[in-house]
This record gives sequence, C-alpha cells and structure tokens, in this order.
Amino acid sequence: MSPASRSWSGQRGAALIVALLVFALSAAVLVSLEKDSQLFYQRMSNGLIHQQTKAYLLGAEQLGIALLALDQTLDAESDSPRDTLLEMWAQASPPYPIEGGGMLAGRLQDLEGRFNLNNLIGTVSATGESSNLTIDQAVFLRLLLTLENEEGALLQDYEARSLVQAIGDWLDADRNPRIDGAEDLEYQSRQPPYRAANQPMVSPSELMAVRGMTPEIYDALQDVVTVWPRDGSKINIHTAPPPILRALPGMADSRPLSLLEIEPLLQLRESEGFESVEELLQHPIFKDNVVADLATMLDQQSNTFLLIAEASVADRRQQLYSVVSRANGGFEITMRVEGRYL
Repeated sequence: MSPASRSWSGQRGAALIVALLVFALSAAVLVSLEKDSQLFYQRMSNGLIHQQTKAYLLGAEQLGIALLALDQTLDAESDSPRDTLLEMWAQASPPYPIEGGGMLAGRLQDLEGRFNLNNLIGTVSATGESSNLTIDQAVFLRLLLTLENEEGALLQDYEARSLVQAIGDWLDADRNPRIDGAEDLEYQSRQPPYRAANQPMVSPSELMAVRGMTPEIYDALQDVVTVWPRDGSKINIHTAPPPILRALPGMADSRPLSLLEIEPLLQLRESEGFESVEELLQHPIFKDNVVADLATMLDQQSNTFLLIAEASVADRRQQLYSVVSRANGGFEITMRVEGRYL
C-alpha cells in the first residue's frame, strides 16, 4: 500500500473514532438531559402536589374554625354555655372525597380537656395533704399512677412524685432544685450536656428531656397532656378523657380512681351532662377537704383546641396540626405544624 493510501486510511479511521466519540458524547448528554428533565418535572410535580394538598389542609383548618365560631354563637345565646363532646364541633365526620381520587379529613379535639403541663410550676401546697403538692401536682401525680402496660403500673408512687418535682424544676424560673427535683447540675452531667428550660414548655415533647421520663411513659401521656395555653389552663369536665377523671382526687391520698368508680360520671356525662362543676364535685368519690381546690382547676368551657387535618392527593398524604385559640371575640391560629404534632 502506498503512503498516500495509508494516510487516507488512517484519516478515515481517525474520523470514524471521532464520529463514534461525538455520538457517544451526544448520547450521554441526551440521557443526562432526559434524566434532568424527568427530575425537574418530578420536582415540579411534587411541589405542585404539595401546594395543592396544603391548600386543602388550610381549607379544613378554616372549616374547623367556622364550626367553633358557630358553637360560640350558640353559647352566647345559652343560659349555661359549655363545651361538650356532644356538640357539633366534637363529632367525627367521614373523609371528604376530592378531585383526582384523593380525600380530606379533619377533626377537632379540646386541648383543655387535657392536663396542662405548665400548671406544674407551682410550689405552694394547696391540698391540705401531707404531700406538699399543689392541687395540679396532686392531680398529675394520680395521672402518672394510672399509666400501665401489660406488666402493671409504669411508675411506683415515689417515682411519680420525683417526676412531678423534676417537671416543676424544668418549668420554674430559678435554678434551685426542689426535694427530689432536678436542675442544671443534673442535666449538665449528661452527654451531650444541656440546661433546664426554666420557662413554660412550648411542646409536650420537652418531657423527654426531663429526668425520670421514658419513651414508654411519654407515649402513654401524649394524648392526655398539653402545653397550650402556655400560661396554664383549667380542665373542662365535659371533655376530659377517662384517665384525667381518674386522676381527680378521690378518697385515697394518691391512689387514682378506678374505671369502675368513674363509670357513673361517664354515664351521666354521656346522657345528660353535668349542670356545673359543683354538681360534679358533689359526687361522694371526691374528698371533702380538696373539693374547694378542685373547683379552682375545673371548668365547663374551653378556649384552646387542636385541629388535626389530613389530605391525600396523588397517593401522597400530608397532615396538619393547628392549635386554635379564642381571641378578640373570634379564633386565631396559635401554632401550626405539618407532619406530626409534638
């Protein structure tokens, strides 16, 4: 083969290699662009679905506020206004179908039927008992003693008392530990170290930072405690769940009431309801020496509610938790959390 032929053959080979490289590079770029395009549209689609779902959730929030406003109007016309589980706002409703095969559901809960953890800040005994507990602390002590698992009580009396004092230290402004309490010295020895909050709780999940609290105790408490409003609240006798009613002081010092003992109260509440706090406290299961103090922590009306909304769009589910409070003659959102109420 002549030199010219070899040169031409080499050039054709080089051109072929270059062409193959260009083709391979172009194919790689196209594949990359396709993936980027798919990712872009997927992200845009996810963003649109999220915004659409959130719009439905906010709509459910406004519907919940409208129900509470209607109830407030009816209460204004009543001689004995009260918030009960028999009212429209407290009724469960079936999921509402929405366009595209999704669904929207929501429900309202009375946070003032729960025990407000921020009530535990007190230090002065008001019960007349030898325990040196305020009436709120005495009730919470009994609430702790209602907690059980398959093996029995989650806490012994001394453990429950220690936890009550530790929570009080977590809340109060000073850094002086109470008897059986816990302040900075306790928490700074942990890894990682931290300080006591020394202010009202902003979330029930703060309990997990308090000495003596365990995941099992917290899980058992989370549906019957609240931190709203942050300056404390009374317990609504018409909406309090059975564990709260069991925690109201009975004839024994720290023993919670049994389910059998509160059964007449539950039956009366479900049928006729209580005419007043005083009527409830006339029941013989309540101790005469704490009735006056109990009356100061019980009520018939509520100002703080939890709205739980859930929406499903394009097989994607979102939840919204909103704390709704009475304010200025109406209602306002105090807190709003997506995903999970803490």
